[in-house]
Amino acid sequence: MSKKQALIENFLALRDAYTWNKDAAFYENDDSVLYTIAKDIICPMLAISFDDGCKMWEYELFRYANPSIGSVFNYSVFAEEILDYGDFQTFVKVFLNNATITELVFKRNRRVTYHSEGFIAKLIHTGQYDLAEKLLLQLMDNNTEDNQPQVILFDTLHRTLIGQEARWRLSSDGIDFVAKWIERVSSPVKKAQVQAELLSIIDCVEGGAQRGAMPFSMINEEGAIERLAKDKAKSSHSILSNPSGYDKIMEARKSRHSTAKAEEKDSREKPIPNIDETALAAAIEKLNLLIGLDAVKKEITGLCNYMRIRIMREARNFKVADTSQHLVFLGNPGTGKTTVARLIGEIYHALGFLSKGQFVEVDRSGLVAGYVGQTALKTQKAIESALGGVLFIDEAYSLAPKYQEDFGAEAIDTLVKAMEDHRKDFVVIAAGYDGLMEQFINSNPGLKSRFSKYIHFPDYTGNELLSIFMALLEANNYTIREDALSVLSAYFDSMYINRNRDFGNARDIRNIFEHIIANQANRLVSVNNPSDNDFFEITVSDLAGII
Repeated sequence: MSKKQALIENFLALRDAYTWNKDAAFYENDDSVLYTIAKDIICPMLAISFDDGCKMWEYELFRYANPSIGSVFNYSVFAEEILDYGDFQTFVKVFLNNATITELVFKRNRRVTYHSEGFIAKLIHTGQYDLAEKLLLQLMDNNTEDNQPQVILFDTLHRTLIGQEARWRLSSDGIDFVAKWIERVSSPVKKAQVQAELLSIIDCVEGGAQRGAMPFSMINEEGAIERLAKDKAKSSHSILSNPSGYDKIMEARKSRHSTAKAEEKDSREKPIPNIDETALAAAIEKLNLLIGLDAVKKEITGLCNYMRIRIMREARNFKVADTSQHLVFLGNPGTGKTTVARLIGEIYHALGFLSKGQFVEVDRSGLVAGYVGQTALKTQKAIESALGGVLFIDEAYSLAPKYQEDFGAEAIDTLVKAMEDHRKDFVVIAAGYDGLMEQFINSNPGLKSRFSKYIHFPDYTGNELLSIFMALLEANNYTIREDALSVLSAYFDSMYINRNRDFGNARDIRNIFEHIIANQANRLVSVNNPSDNDFFEITVSDLAGII
């Protein structure tokens, strides 16, 4: 029985395990059953079969949507507490694509909005502002009694700004988003509280006066704002007594950021580059000399032609589409993905698209740290080392989060932002197996739009494997006898025909080559006075232990 079928059968068995309480007019049940359905059935099903998971979730939501049928506790388990159990990005996908579930989750009364507010706060922390705004408005619109919209707004902003997570996840754009919503808080006291919290975050995230907020003493001659600076603007009482002080600080920050963004834009708008035809021809020749990979070479040539025409359009002041050049390489190990990625850096540098053309290779261990807050810093360091060149992420699928607190998600969030911010002088190439890379791309809504092209690297055929082996022989000054060559040729054909998931392509051939020359060395030590030719020649006996 498949895991999907097992989940379906468990759901069908448990969903009706409820007792109707006629006096209280709601379903009674052991709490563990509710949590089992939410945590152990619906959440895993969303990952295995998104549509079936949504159907299960809808069924339970509708069961308790009517207050006369289900208790608030029953409803909250499936409306919001389920958000604690599953994968954050999966729920983002749900709320982007399923209006029914979105409507049912972001409604009801104050007893079941706590998790929704936390989810919206996390959306703000991860830079998904459009969805955050949509859900916040929906939550406020569905809870209109007793000043609830204002309570929800304040609680959401407060949860966004408090805790260590806010201090290392909230970006400058997130601060702008929060500042916009703070203006909608009607209570002066509550507004002053979240304003003070926001100024504290600015002081922490943007480094006070050094990054975005001007020295407070420069923007108020009476010194009221200077006094706020001394306690790092944490006192809501100070803001209440001098509300204009907050406005001046935020206006100064806005002015400073506008200047910084203008300077950054100027630095990105590089002059039209001159193509280094010599370096370009050399890189293209290296590409064409690679064994096999005909379809890959065609794709890279197309990219090169596109970039050349783009540069010519810029030279004539024609409009140029603002597209990213980030790539996904799909294929098994040993198919040349790293080699081609390195050549991409050389080609784009010769064309003038990349200012440096350096090649930085990382895997999960080079991006993900073991503690909260460290992964973003580690990923940012790798990104900064590759700016002006290529960041090659091998086995990128390993970054896709496997559980709720997997730090791979934090690395992806940081990467997505950099791919957009530096797209005019930075190329990310993510590589890995075909099926697994689909999980990586789907793990964050921003990845699919950032990667513009997918290039498949096929396995090497038997003849291509033989050509790779012969190239290794030539590069290391070896020759091979005809009978040994015939045996190897048949063996490489068999390797290709009978290949499985562990097939290593060119990596296997290098291992075979190293094994053969080790065998030759063992053979020659027993030969009295070997000739010069003996040191170069590979014989059938040197294939022992391989064929």
